[in-house]
Amino acid sequence: MALYPALILVAARYEPGARLLPICSWLGVASYAAYVLHVPLHSLGGVVAQLSAGVWLERYAPVSGLAFIIVIGLCAWAADKYWDRPIRAFLNQKLAPARKPAPAPAS
Repeated sequence: MALYPALILVAARYEPGARLLPICSWLGVASYAAYVLHVPLHSLGGVVAQLSAGVWLERYAPVSGLAFIIVIGLCAWAADKYWDRPIRAFLNQKLAPARKPAPAPAS
């Protein structure tokens, strides 16, 4: 708990270089989708494993946890690419105020 504020401070002041920028950008975009999806996907995965194979995923830790992280990453990427970005673009287009043409200069 004591190191978390310091970690946030360092991360807020850090400017990634050209090599790390795409990774940092993707992590920033995917973080919201991962936040939204992790509980429903964890519950769904547990129920499916329990009902289909009678398996508790916790028995296979940490392998099941690593697999879950990969699944969350892929789902977050897909949610951003095929859901969030298209909907944001559509709403921005539809809700943007109509632009009036610039008046012609007086002669």
